[in-house]
Amino acid sequence: MNRNQSNPACQSNPKPFRKRFFFANSANAYQRSLTGEYANLLLVITSPLLLLWFAYSASTGQSELIALVATSVLLASLMTFRGYPAVRSIVLIAMTANLFALVINPNVSFGEPEKATTIVPTYVLLACLLTASFFESKAWLQSCPRSTLIKLLAWGTLTIPAGLYIVVIPLFESVWTMLEGDETKLALQDPNWNLLNEITYRAAKFGIFSVFVYLGACVGSFLNVVAYCVPKGEGIGLRDSRCPKCNTKLSRIDNLPIFSYINLKAKCRSCQEPISIRYLVVELIAATIFGSLFLYELVTGGTNVPLLGGFHEGILWVILYPKWPVISAYFLHAFFMCAVLVLALFEWDHQPLKWTFSIFVGLIFFLATAAYLPIQPVPLTDHLPGVSLTLSPWVGQFLKVVVGCLAGAAIGRLLAIAVAAAKPSLLTYSFFLTGMVLGWQALLQVTILFGILLLMVRGSTKLTRLLEGRPVSVLLVAIALHHPFWKIIADAWRFD
Repeated sequence: MNRNQSNPACQSNPKPFRKRFFFANSANAYQRSLTGEYANLLLVITSPLLLLWFAYSASTGQSELIALVATSVLLASLMTFRGYPAVRSIVLIAMTANLFALVINPNVSFGEPEKATTIVPTYVLLACLLTASFFESKAWLQSCPRSTLIKLLAWGTLTIPAGLYIVVIPLFESVWTMLEGDETKLALQDPNWNLLNEITYRAAKFGIFSVFVYLGACVGSFLNVVAYCVPKGEGIGLRDSRCPKCNTKLSRIDNLPIFSYINLKAKCRSCQEPISIRYLVVELIAATIFGSLFLYELVTGGTNVPLLGGFHEGILWVILYPKWPVISAYFLHAFFMCAVLVLALFEWDHQPLKWTFSIFVGLIFFLATAAYLPIQPVPLTDHLPGVSLTLSPWVGQFLKVVVGCLAGAAIGRLLAIAVAAAKPSLLTYSFFLTGMVLGWQALLQVTILFGILLLMVRGSTKLTRLLEGRPVSVLLVAIALHHPFWKIIADAWRFD
């Protein structure tokens, strides 16, 4: 007989994951220090009194009813320590934030100075909720394994900016306005617009921004597939996502850009082989492209593009009331930068440019730029003093695109020879697309910036090791740096 079978003490008895993670160390969260025990004692004494007080005054207003609910949640958390530590912490934090938003809102009933008997218990309740949230969250984090803490850090990196924009900034502005006491500024404010309306409006704007950013991450995930399949001649349209090492088909939950990489801890769920960080980097770069263009081109009404501005600014007036010239220019420039990113990935992998891929991508961008007039607002003869051509809009647009293509191909070929590019066709084609999409004027500006960056790379040992023989990557950086200041550079360059 096996000794382990006869001796139960020798048998391993692993706890289920849910019980090990969610209930680990979930006994009294306050019994870990003397301070916690005193805090628990004060909360136990104070909470019933607050519950009685708000139960008595709940009929006077909605805000007192909310305070009653918050007190009930606090008392329930003190009566039992069973349950998921994460859920307990999140509920208490949510109650604290909700009550805090009501306290600093001057439009609620207990915010009136003359109602001091209501203000004092509310602030006491807020202090109790803060204390309980602190100890519950501390106990939860201490029970989390290291991998979970890494995930929380990643989520915090995403949610902290949202919290700053949605809650902290309007809260600071509201408090500052009240402390400043500017009668003129206060009189100009809409009496029906309170802090809760401002937070809701900002949350809606941040939600729309997040949709565009994550759309970029999804495009970046697709670019990884393109960079992997096109050089091998594999199809990308109806291809299932699979692990390149064990060939296991990925489930939807494991195929989410950015989040799946963090959730899987950079390892395949099936074979546990490491997932290259390149997938995450490309998704983040594409998300940055879409997000940055959203901020300085889309919601500004295209003020960075020469001769495209003049529209109302803001998400409401550009997206919800669509300004199609701005929206089309945004997507054209975003997908153009993503196309250059794919060419840079080909270059990093030492892969040649497939002629089928170049014809397909070039045809799409040519049709988009030549067929829709507002998408390229800079005329053909702009920046040429004394030159004026009387052409129909369609003919002028077509000639402008053709001139940009020819100029880009010529400059790209000369630079490929000058820098001794390992894959000259990739650099030539990248400049070809730049001239086609941005026009010959912006092409010259990007070329000058590209030369400056190339000299900086040659002057730095670390950058030389990283970008030596990869001029397409330098070109992508030059385009990204030029684009926000396109109009400023163009206006400074204009002779007339």
